[in-house]
Amino acid sequence: MLDSKLEHEQPIIEKLPHIAEHLCAECKTHYAEVKRQLDLRGVAYQENWRLVRGLDYYMRTTFEISAPGLGSQNAVCGGGRYDGLVELLGGPATTKALDLPSAPIG
Repeated sequence: MLDSKLEHEQPIIEKLPHIAEHLCAECKTHYAEVKRQLDLRGVAYQENWRLVRGLDYYMRTTFEISAPGLGSQNAVCGGGRYDGLVELLGGPATTKALDLPSAPIG
């Protein structure tokens, strides 16, 4: 539902709660720090409460980089914080990781 592009579903989606309204205290702090770090570095970003990207395995942070002018399929790259990735590949469980799964345009 969150990723629906159907025009008649948009008013329903707009009324749904934002995930940020349901973050634990630790996740709220982490989220604020991610945004602070982006701001410090002058990285422009736009929060998207409807971003649907691997909610079953990503932890805390997901992202998508899009390019204007590409239409509805404008994502160039996307991924997120995937703390279990290194362990899944046989490494130590304490190693944090970032997953960049999207394929290039073309």
